[in-house]
Amino acid sequence: MDVVWTRGARNDLKTAFPKNNNGSRILLTSRNREVAVHAIPYSLPHFPCFLNNDENWELLEKKVFRKESYPPELEVLGKKITKECCGLPLAIVMIARLFMKKEKTYKWWEKVAKLWTRGARNDHEMAFPKNNNGSGILLTSRNREVAVHANPYCLPHFPCFLNNDESWELLEKKVFRKKSCPPKLEVLGKQIVKECCGLPLAIVFIAGLFMKNEKTCKWWEKMAKSVSSNVASDPK
Repeated sequence: MDVVWTRGARNDLKTAFPKNNNGSRILLTSRNREVAVHAIPYSLPHFPCFLNNDENWELLEKKVFRKESYPPELEVLGKKITKECCGLPLAIVMIARLFMKKEKTYKWWEKVAKLWTRGARNDHEMAFPKNNNGSGILLTSRNREVAVHANPYCLPHFPCFLNNDESWELLEKKVFRKKSCPPKLEVLGKQIVKECCGLPLAIVFIAGLFMKNEKTCKWWEKMAKSVSSNVASDPK
């Protein structure tokens, strides 16, 4: 079970997975420490660490090549690419899927490697010349070095997670636009966004679901109980 965010959700799942001593096991993941401790109070939860450079490459290698052989030059590029993933397994898996669908050539891997480095910023300068026409470009990157290199005269902005009030404000604006939200829905809405851990993308995704469905307490209550699975299913 991936990404269980509330103790209530864990309790609701108990009836579906009874303890009948048949030898099966359930792996439960959550970003909420309280949920992990509540699931099995007598067992310490496991907190995974970021991968190191060797583990980064090992994961990409297994996903892309399986047991096939590959040219040594692709290993050099692969290690360069995975190093920019900052030890995040999800980022590496996403790149691996991209590689699996494309040709395994040095030329193509080199192109991907450039997109993750400062060179990508330099390559874009020709497409966006400084002609003082009043326009601006917003550049985002998970790589601090790229952000600093893009404009060495300006400190990069590091966005923070939203607090509970900001989370609700974002959901309210996305769902109701300029209309007012009924008080009963506001209570449920604040409960839902609290489980999004301040992640704007998760809140925007949920807002998209709300906009396509009826704005009733019954439906919002249903969403409040299953918000974890809805967010986890977001392909982005």
